[in-house]
Amino acid sequence: MQIKYALFILFIFYFSACQSKRTAKEKVFDLSFEQKSIKLSGKGTERYLQWQLHPQKGLKALLAFNPMNNSLDFFDLETGKFSATYFFEEEGPNGIGVPSVFYFQDEEHLYFKEARFLNMTNLEGRVKKRIRIWQQNASANSLANDINPIHIPSYFPFYIDSTTAEMYYARTAYIDRQMFINYDENSKIIGKLNWNTEKAEDLPIYLPDFYLNKEEYFGIAYNPQLCLWADKLIINYQTSSKIFVYNSSGKEKRVYDFPSSYTSNQLKGVPISAREDFTKVYENLSKGTRFYPLQYDTKNAVFYRFHEAKSYNDKGEIIKRDIYLMIMNENFEVIQEEKMPETVNAPSTVVVLPEGGLLVGVAGNQVREDHFTYNVIKLKRLKN
Repeated sequence: MQIKYALFILFIFYFSACQSKRTAKEKVFDLSFEQKSIKLSGKGTERYLQWQLHPQKGLKALLAFNPMNNSLDFFDLETGKFSATYFFEEEGPNGIGVPSVFYFQDEEHLYFKEARFLNMTNLEGRVKKRIRIWQQNASANSLANDINPIHIPSYFPFYIDSTTAEMYYARTAYIDRQMFINYDENSKIIGKLNWNTEKAEDLPIYLPDFYLNKEEYFGIAYNPQLCLWADKLIINYQTSSKIFVYNSSGKEKRVYDFPSSYTSNQLKGVPISAREDFTKVYENLSKGTRFYPLQYDTKNAVFYRFHEAKSYNDKGEIIKRDIYLMIMNENFEVIQEEKMPETVNAPSTVVVLPEGGLLVGVAGNQVREDHFTYNVIKLKRLKN
């Protein structure tokens, strides 16, 4: 009996040692974290949309659009200071409305999406092209659109291919008169618009099987999250660890599953009978693991994906948010997963840095009211 017990202890020790060696062996990068901040105007009017680095100027120009006063503000990350602001008209021949999404390509090509139009302007505010994207169709009691048709949700930052002048966007399927999203197996979810020809097309990309259960409802979780890489469209969803890789035409698909070793990896929806209970739908989504869009780092040739899990007390109140970062190579193999320090939270603002690594905005109590606070995550390669 004692011999069996000793052998069992030796086996456990050997297994644990192998696990430790395997974990150490698999660690490819050493991650470092530094928190910084940039002073804003201090007027209390900053409600920025997506933050983006100037494609040509890099760290010299971090920019974001402020819909509170229709301004595009520039910040110098090297000095940590505000550097310039440009104002855009809301109405008139050069009016861009109140945008919910923007994309900066260069000084002559800025793209804004507002309720009814896509606008392309230059940095001086002159509208160079305007495309109507939807209008109310009273006879159908639905949202109808002028081009093909399309509707770009405000949550979705669109992507421009500067070589082909093609813009990829999320397509919202039919919305019924109660404003509930109605997707089915025939609903195409990604479209492409050519800015030169003003022609739009829906790509043959559809919802995954886990969203087609008619007995469940997921609300905004149906929304796809898109990452462009080379000639690939990479799509993931906030409730699943799976990613879907398509070619630029949407006709080839490969599916990969990157389950977290720390958290749950698939959330079930609420019963379809509860879809009118917005509180219940929201609470269900908030209690599950949330997966964020993939980001590609050209310098390190890796993909990043954050995911968030929450802990609750007996009253159902959030007491802790844990953020995790998964790193994948270009062969879509997981090479590292780490829990982030508490200073990295709610990574809704993520910018890949030119020298590699990430800028991740900070939310919550750590934010100074008149500052944009962010973490810089740098990677040091430990092995090839």
